Amino acid sequence: MKRWIACVACLAVLMLSCGAADYEIEVRKWGFIDKTGEFVIEPQFATVHDFSDGLAWVRTELGGRVSFINKKGEVVLTPGYEDVGDFREGLAHVWGGGSCGYIDKTGKLVIPRQFSEAWWFSEGLARVQVGGWAGKYGYIDKTGKLVIEATFDRANEFSEGLAVVEVGEKFGYINTKGEYVVEPTFQWARDFSQGMAAVRLGGKMGFIDTSGKMVIGPQYKAVGDFSEDLAAFKRDIRWGYINKTGEVVIQDKLSRAEPFREGRARASRGITYGFIDVGGNFVIKAEGFNAYADFHEGLARIEIMMKPAFIDTTGKRVIEAKFDEAGDFHEGLARASIVEEEADKESE
Repeated sequence: MKRWIACVACLAVLMLSCGAADYEIEVRKWGFIDKTGEFVIEPQFATVHDFSDGLAWVRTELGGRVSFINKKGEVVLTPGYEDVGDFREGLAHVWGGGSCGYIDKTGKLVIPRQFSEAWWFSEGLARVQVGGWAGKYGYIDKTGKLVIEATFDRANEFSEGLAVVEVGEKFGYINTKGEYVVEPTFQWARDFSQGMAAVRLGGKMGFIDTSGKMVIGPQYKAVGDFSEDLAAFKRDIRWGYINKTGEVVIQDKLSRAEPFREGRARASRGITYGFIDVGGNFVIKAEGFNAYADFHEGLARIEIMMKPAFIDTTGKRVIEAKFDEAGDFHEGLARASIVEEEADKESE
C-alpha cells in the first residue's frame, strides 16, 4: 500500500511539473519566392493560393478572412466573404450566406450573390449552378446575365471556344452562343486542347476535332490531352504517345506518361523514373529525388528527403531543398513555406 501511495505521489508531482513546462509548437508560415529561390514576400501567412491575374489570396490565420495581396506583398483587398476564388479575367467568385456572386479588383460586388455555385471566368463566360445543389448548370457573362440557360446536368469551362456539357448521361459540346456544335452522344468527354478533345465511345477513347469529326477513332483504353502536339495513350497496360494523326511517335512501353510541358514529360519505365523528351529519351532521371511535378515557367518542383527543390529543363538543381513545402511557379512566383517554432507554456 505504501509503495502504491508513493507511486501516486510521484505521478502527481510529474504531472504538475509537466503542466508548467514549455513546449515548442511548429507553426508553418507561407510566403512567395522568385526563381532564385529567395523570398520576395516573406513567410507570414497561414495559407496562400498561387498568383492569378496579378493577385494571390492569403489568410493570416487558419479559418480567418481571405485577403488579396499584390506581388509586393501588400494587402490590396479584404472582401469579407466566407470564401473566395482566384481572380480570372478581372473577376473572382465569392460565397456567403449560401449563395455565390462575383467581385472586381476593388472589392465591389459587381454580380450579386444569386447562384448555388459558381466558377471562374474563361473566354468571357463563367459556369454557374442555379436551383440549389441538385440544380442545373448554365453560363453567365460579366454583367451577370444568364446568356446560356441552365439546362445542363454538368458543364465545364470554355476552352478554345467550346465547352463540354452533359445531358441525360451523354456528353457533347456547345459554343459560346449555347448552340450544340457536337450533339451529346459520347459516354465521356474532355476539354479541347490544341484543337483536339478526348471522347469515349463504345467503351474506348479517341479524339475529335472542333467540328466534331472523329479524327482518331476510339481504340484506346485511356488517353491524355494533347499538349505540345503529343498525347499519351494506353491500349493495354503500357503507355506511349501519339501525334495528331494518330501515329505512334513514342512506343507504348512506359508505365507512366504525363502531358508534355516545355519539352519534357514525366514518365517511368521499369525502375527508371524522370522526364523524357519528345523522342522518348530519359533526359532527366530521378536520381537523388523521389517525387517531381511538371515544368512550369522553366522550372520543375522535385522532392529531396521530403523537402521541395527546383530543377531546370536540363536537370540542373537551381533552387535547393530548403523549404518545408512549395508550389509551382505562376506569374514568376511560387508559394513556399517554412516552419517556425514558437514556445507555448501549458497551464493546468
